[in-house]
Amino acid sequence: MFPAHETKTLQREQDPVIVRTGLLAGLPDRETSRCRLYAVRHGSLEPVPFQFDPRGADGELILSEDGAETEFTFGDDDELVFMAKDTGDRAPN
Repeated sequence: MFPAHETKTLQREQDPVIVRTGLLAGLPDRETSRCRLYAVRHGSLEPVPFQFDPRGADGELILSEDGAETEFTFGDDDELVFMAKDTGDRAPN
């Protein structure tokens, strides 16, 4: 269990949170199939739904025949996307 440092105060819960994958350079692996996202809620880790969106050199989404790619090795210009409503409390340092 994790003691919550600060309780969640986020009000804009319907907004997507978009993180450029260039900010994830410290991750040991860039395979989207191996990534997981968790939030701290009531002192416990809970999984958060998320997706990676691949972006081309022109900044546009790269789509497959049946929608966005689901598993790939992300580069610095791709995006990690999740909903603000799924965030949790601030984790302790």
